[in-house]
Amino acid sequence: MVQKMQNTLRDSAFARWTVLVLVASMMFFAYLFVALLSPVKSLLEANVVHGVIIEQKDSGLIVDNALLISTELKHDSVFAGAKAGDTIYFNTNIGTEAELSKVLRVDEQDVKQYNTSEFACYVTSVESRQWTSANYGMYAGSEYILCVFGFLFFAGILLDKLGSRFAGLLSATLMVIGASVKFLALNEWWFDANEITWLNSWWTSMPGSAKLAAFGFMIFGCGCEMAGTVVSKILAKWFKGKEMALAMGLEMAIARLGVFAAMWIVPMISNHYSIDGVGSVAMPIAFGACLLLIGLINFFVFTVMDTRFDKQLVVIGEATETKDPEDEFHVSDLGKIFRSKMFWIVALLCVLYYSAIFPFQSFAPDFLKVTLNVENDVAAGLFSFFPILAMILTPFLGAFLDFRGKGASMLMMGAIIMVACHLSFAFLLPIFPTKWLAVTLVAVLGVSFSLVPAALWPSVPKIIDEKILGSAYCLIFWVQNIGLFLVPMLIGHMHDTTGGYKIPMIIFSTFGVFAFFLSILLKKEDHKKGYGLELPNKK
Repeated sequence: MVQKMQNTLRDSAFARWTVLVLVASMMFFAYLFVALLSPVKSLLEANVVHGVIIEQKDSGLIVDNALLISTELKHDSVFAGAKAGDTIYFNTNIGTEAELSKVLRVDEQDVKQYNTSEFACYVTSVESRQWTSANYGMYAGSEYILCVFGFLFFAGILLDKLGSRFAGLLSATLMVIGASVKFLALNEWWFDANEITWLNSWWTSMPGSAKLAAFGFMIFGCGCEMAGTVVSKILAKWFKGKEMALAMGLEMAIARLGVFAAMWIVPMISNHYSIDGVGSVAMPIAFGACLLLIGLINFFVFTVMDTRFDKQLVVIGEATETKDPEDEFHVSDLGKIFRSKMFWIVALLCVLYYSAIFPFQSFAPDFLKVTLNVENDVAAGLFSFFPILAMILTPFLGAFLDFRGKGASMLMMGAIIMVACHLSFAFLLPIFPTKWLAVTLVAVLGVSFSLVPAALWPSVPKIIDEKILGSAYCLIFWVQNIGLFLVPMLIGHMHDTTGGYKIPMIIFSTFGVFAFFLSILLKKEDHKKGYGLELPNKK
């Protein structure tokens, strides 16, 4: 045993924590990319008119500045249905001084001279993204389409058959490819291409840019969801008998940091590369794609370490060059997973819990913008506090699980907090639309975001055989993805139908109620069967 301890990388604290950093960084970049469009959702829904103001009526004043007019301005209806070559007359007394200064490209202190004046605008081009909330919901749900319709079954088998190194490199590559397609879809010059005209010609309720962005997100989603299962299996292997829950908690905290980073970085990048005052959507996507490429490189480094680790396991007799037939994965082993009552309880907990978190994350900045009447960057900054407490608490909760246990109890507490927060978003925040209340609710929801994952994922190795653990994680992700695919479309549709976010928030809270009752059932089954979910992980 002493020799074993001296000759395995797993028993080197530096080595196993280096592995954690390498794989967690990949998930950090992935989560950042998932959240990239949330802070700029309103830009996707804008009908943007490019033109030049050519004359101020009655004075003959020629305004020689390039002009970009977006539907976010109060006089947007004037430009509805505008086409290149049109000359449109509009009256400046409709907008505020700040809006006028943006349109006329003059200082706010000088804008009063133009008040009540009428201008002629020569339209040079029109960018018609014209996404609706339903389109955005369809796009957000597209991340999980291919996973729902079979990819995760394939991914689980691939992971258990060919190992985490191959599966991880494949997942990282798919994320880079998907991000590249998404960048193409949302690039500003793409609106003038013939391909976008063709994409707009069919399924007309879904804009062409949204179709292609959704396709890229599908490819990315295959890689991202597969990466989540790969990382879980990697940490279960490298931290076996060690600080497994702490490691998984830290990985999740680092990944959640990606959401925080997106809320601050995206508005800055978007505004920096703005065109005539309207932020860029494509450049944040390009930034995220570059980060994903770095994540792929990091995983290459991990494969070198993991290859050496496997050789060490063979030397000490913990593994063999060729697997014993009894230890080989067989497709028939999947039946053991499907027949497990505990598996289905955990899987349903995942789908309910994550369906109340990730779709909310996609709509939250817009919800805060509308409810508090603030700008995009302010709303994104407020929501950025969502993962803060999760980042802080998740590692401590993981350590608590390692040394004290109480995993099933944590799931119950997380569900209660989630229900309370979403009901407050639905009824309390609209009555008291203050930034401090919004930040408080967002941060407290982050506590739920730390309680549930920290307890849930380390529990899976306790109920599932190690040789089919990869498939089990993938199947849980598959069930989870059904919700993540359908719920954003439901939320987007309900928002368009009701014109607000009250009903969507009630839907989110309902998911939490069902999750609470399932967590009670999980605790009861654990007490009956003795899986040890309430027991410490540290041996």
